[in-house]
Amino acid sequence: METEMIEPVEWDVMDNPFNHLISVQPSNGEIAIPSGVGIGIEIDLDMLAFYQWDGSSYE
Repeated sequence: METEMIEPVEWDVMDNPFNHLISVQPSNGEIAIPSGVGIGIEIDLDMLAFYQWDGSSYE
């Protein structure tokens, strides 16, 4: 029986606040396939608003 090679998905394991914007978290190197409608994530809108960029730049 041949096994299909699957390219691993990179997941940032460093402390990154944007990792907490979505509710999907890996467990033992895997993520669960959603069983409902949609792609299975919920975005934290409060955190997204906190990190919203105002368009300014460093000078």
